[in-house]
Amino acid sequence: MKTQDQWKKDVEKAVAEKVAVAIKDFEAQRDRGFAELAELGAQMDALEAEKRSLHEERGKLNPLKNADMKALGLMDMRVIKIEKQLRSLRKKVDAIVLQLTELPADDSLLWLTSKKGVSHDKL
Repeated sequence: MKTQDQWKKDVEKAVAEKVAVAIKDFEAQRDRGFAELAELGAQMDALEAEKRSLHEERGKLNPLKNADMKALGLMDMRVIKIEKQLRSLRKKVDAIVLQLTELPADDSLLWLTSKKGVSHDKL
């Protein structure tokens, strides 16, 4: 039969393993979030560059020529589409940042931050 100290060691070992897995999963999720943020940032940069390019091309056109008027209209429509895409990407970025800055919803994990546990009065 196991003694109290042996049971304590077994339980602490099991809890430590579960904590390590939970921390590893949490860090992996955060890393995926950071990678997604980098990808969204690159997409936003590409759209901003395309928008600047369209503005530069637009400046070279003569609005009094019919052919240029048509091109201006198409450029304006493309700029509007780019701005919508940028707003959508910004919303995604905001959602990911919010998710990355939130603590896990399960506050029962808070006691894992120290060996003695965390008092709910101190939270």
